[in-house]
Amino acid sequence: MALILLLSFAGACKPSPPPVTQTFTPPYLRLRLCDGKAQWQPADSSDWTEVKLEEEVIVESEGRIATGEAERARFCLGDGSVLELGPESVLRVRNPGIFPRLELMLEAGKLRFEVQELSYEFLLPICSAVPLGVPTRLEIEVRGERHHLTVEEGGLNCPSEADTYALFSCWEMNVQAGEEPEIYDACAARATATASRETPSETPT
Repeated sequence: MALILLLSFAGACKPSPPPVTQTFTPPYLRLRLCDGKAQWQPADSSDWTEVKLEEEVIVESEGRIATGEAERARFCLGDGSVLELGPESVLRVRNPGIFPRLELMLEAGKLRFEVQELSYEFLLPICSAVPLGVPTRLEIEVRGERHHLTVEEGGLNCPSEADTYALFSCWEMNVQAGEEPEIYDACAARATATASRETPSETPT
């Protein structure tokens, strides 16, 4: 009996282990490489490291993702969104510390993004485009000093100092710093061109 009391006393005096704490990372800051090849460069480093398949890139502050000459990459984000990069692409990603937000700025190449949550901001030369709803699917391509934006599905709002531009499914925009953007309905333009080709010309009498 005395031995049991002694062991109980010793157990009560034993310090309890510290609680396990885990840092929560929002899903829009977790980019998992689900296909292809890519490299990652953190903001505080000049070195590039290869991202392994199924490895997650955690955007704590800022960094850049790049693909090679003949390489593509697809990243699956924690909220169901999907980011695809074409060959020779460089994408800068930044966590501004504003919940929920991830900033993306394409420096070279081409990206395609399927937005499933309103957590993303796409930095263009004259504005920052944000989704108007979900799902939204878009493409951005850098052509020299110009950025070409295509909205395949959904919509984007692009407020600039001069005006606010709303783009919806099938709309495209060419934008360059210091110039007015060129915005047009690509589907309507294609339909007009097709109708023009299919309309028979009148034969002179």
